[in-house]
Amino acid sequence: MSIKLTAVALGVTLAFGAASGAMAANNATIYQNGWGNDSSIEQYGNINATATVNTYGNMNDNVVVQQDTMATTATINTNWGNNNDNYISQRDVTGSSATVYQAASFSDVVIEQGGTTSTVGGGCNWFGCWPGHPVTVDGTNQVAAVNQLSGWGHDAYIGQTGHNVTGTINQSGHKNEAVILQRGTGGDPDSAIITQSGGHNKASVDQYGKGLNATVLQQGSYNVATVTQRNSGQNASVTQVGNFNKANVVQH
Repeated sequence: MSIKLTAVALGVTLAFGAASGAMAANNATIYQNGWGNDSSIEQYGNINATATVNTYGNMNDNVVVQQDTMATTATINTNWGNNNDNYISQRDVTGSSATVYQAASFSDVVIEQGGTTSTVGGGCNWFGCWPGHPVTVDGTNQVAAVNQLSGWGHDAYIGQTGHNVTGTINQSGHKNEAVILQRGTGGDPDSAIITQSGGHNKASVDQYGKGLNATVLQQGSYNVATVTQRNSGQNASVTQVGNFNKANVVQH
């Protein structure tokens, strides 16, 4: 899994800085046609906001950051070209969705959804100062989807923290890697689905929480599937059609 994308995302975010504002419905769209382009959409404190990025070309970096949002949507479409990096971050979100579509090769996708951590309770008086304590606000009702249906050599990662979250990765081609990491914090079910067609692909699902559901479907040869589930209410299904495949399911 490439780590270059995380650095790119952080660099773009720091370059533009974080903003804040009143809850409002905002819409942002970026269209780029060419090579070596960078794009960034940042939305803070929004309701029913949408962020859409459409790119055509090679070696483009696309970043969408949404924070303190409700019922928001982020979409990145990489219609053709190779070596594109796409990053979506949704923090402290409720009822939000993130979708990435790629029709190329050697592209990376990272989607992160979850809560935020802040410090409360600290302060000072005449007698001195005392530290605060961290408080985490969980994300709820999150949907993340990655579709890499053309090309090969893709990396896709979905990380979700909260409850009632769903992550889906669809890949076709060979030498692709898909990872879904979910940390459930409530009693609502969490679902992870990975579908791969082709050879020499890798699929990994790691879940912690209650009411866990993991599904992996691989068609082709020399594929590897790994599912790890912790806590309670676990359901795992791995289906492999082809030759010389490996599957491992661990439930705690």
